Amino acid sequence: MKSSWKSRFKGSTTSMLRNRRSHLGGKGRPLTRSCLLFLLSLVGLCGCVSPMGRFADGLTNGVGRCPDPNIARDGIPACILMIESSLSTSPDDPQLLRAAGDLYSFYGVHLIKDEKSARRVTQHALEYTLRAAGADIPGIEDARKMDFEVFEAILSRAGKSDVPALFSLGSVWMDWIRVRKDDLDAIADLSKIETIMEGVVRLDATYRAGAAYFYLALLAAWQPAEDGVVEAHFRRAIAAADGKSLMPSVFHALWLRDMDDARRCQQLLQGIVESGMPDAPAYTLINQLALEKAQQALADLDAHE
Repeated sequence: MKSSWKSRFKGSTTSMLRNRRSHLGGKGRPLTRSCLLFLLSLVGLCGCVSPMGRFADGLTNGVGRCPDPNIARDGIPACILMIESSLSTSPDDPQLLRAAGDLYSFYGVHLIKDEKSARRVTQHALEYTLRAAGADIPGIEDARKMDFEVFEAILSRAGKSDVPALFSLGSVWMDWIRVRKDDLDAIADLSKIETIMEGVVRLDATYRAGAAYFYLALLAAWQPAEDGVVEAHFRRAIAAADGKSLMPSVFHALWLRDMDDARRCQQLLQGIVESGMPDAPAYTLINQLALEKAQQALADLDAHE
């Protein structure tokens, strides 16, 4: 019998949030176990003005172009230290703050084994990113503390030039929740992240190859959304990626596996693996991770046949 994602979220608000928590952290769920691996190459700076901003831009974009994930992982601490050195003389530079937040976030989620350390690092990441966003959208630096109606009003003032700040804030905030999967107050912030990504789509749906659609697909899968809504979000994400990033296609296939549609999942994964790496240098790291994930998922499917 097919087990619908939405059926797992029936009940009270508290019950729904607990279910969200389990999907964010459960080791058995492919969509949650590794979904945030794609964030680093999608999170980046755009349109830096200051020399230090261009320096930070080069560091973060350079990580995304790495052909081997191990190179990126080993190099991130050095990148963080270099940006922190620049922040010591330019503590309010929004580009530097945003770059530091992006890298701290990835480091805290993927490279730190100790939970307390991961919480501390991702807290630092979110604080930096909120400060950076506040420089572009005054008031949003207090987003976690404010009522949802106030948050929506502030967000409504954002323009297209604010998209990089919004996207970075939404992605880092999601990482922050990732390491707080037992904190229902933190998980309740998912609605604000969803609103941020909807704002990114409204202002510039093509930003980072339509990555906001990908977030909306994942968020819809975690919430009590109709299966057709989740499918539609994934299709928009795949279309917006335009062949540059493989991650939306891979996670669409993994969602189908969770929906007990192993046949379609296998067909999609085989097509991704056979197509190989796209010619998109800025997405080299993310596509390498996506291919590895697709190959592993295919092996798991074959083992269960």
